[in-house]
Amino acid sequence: PAAGNPFVKRLRFEPQADMAEKTNWSVMDKPSIFNREGWAIVANMAVGGVVPARLPGETKEFCRIKMVDGNDDQITLQVEDVAKGNTMTVRINRDQYAEITVNGDRYRIVYPAVSVNLNEAESTPLALVIVTHADQKQAATSQPQGR
Repeated sequence: PAAGNPFVKRLRFEPQADMAEKTNWSVMDKPSIFNREGWAIVANMAVGGVVPARLPGETKEFCRIKMVDGNDDQITLQVEDVAKGNTMTVRINRDQYAEITVNGDRYRIVYPAVSVNLNEAESTPLALVIVTHADQKQAATSQPQGR
């Protein structure tokens, strides 16, 4: 059972080879469970997968996020600042976040634990990754991780 709830369990992230193309994402342009203060990019990422991160209403990405490594406990993301052309690497433990600066704006990337019903799968090859502005209150607040 997850977090004391006897009806759900934590879904484990177990990377699999050749799953990068299964990475998917969406931009939530209104407040939601992922960010009660505004927009959020919600991605299901496989190792090797890339998310072209766009702000709501924009057609060009402000950064590209690639999962270069990961397991159930920690993911490693390579973040390319499209405007400045530089790349940074962040490692994020499960239920933690990293704050990054892209083209002068601060963003928060969260790797939250996911709970599912007891009758659902035990594991997934896709990790949930959430991107929001760093200066907004978050639904999933934990300790920051180093870069």
